[in-house]
Amino acid sequence: MQRSRAHFLVLLFFFPLFAPRVNTQDSPAAASAYVPTLVPDSTEGFQAQIDELVRIAKLHDDASWGAALNAFSLPNPAVWIEANFAAANVAKLTEDYPKMRDGHLAHMSWVLGHNVDTPASP
Repeated sequence: MQRSRAHFLVLLFFFPLFAPRVNTQDSPAAASAYVPTLVPDSTEGFQAQIDELVRIAKLHDDASWGAALNAFSLPNPAVWIEANFAAANVAKLTEDYPKMRDGHLAHMSWVLGHNVDTPASP
């Protein structure tokens, strides 16, 4: 049961990385640094967060990149995990979260770092 929930979290984190690319035109907003905003707790909110991360990656601004990437971390993981998982799994998931988060953020950073300047396919 714990493994299936951990696998679910991993899939939830990596799914947007394989979504089709959206080819957007550069705009004046694309030249601005990252500004943290609240996003809806939904698939659309998560997609907006991914889109913003891609936009920031294209700026090649390390300070904005770090802030945008860290926005994918849960602000209070213990509370979120407790609210979303069975009590029997909370301790293990809370313990595993930092390692999973760090691995996830490193993977996102690697994928975008190696692909952000690749032209979108038509």
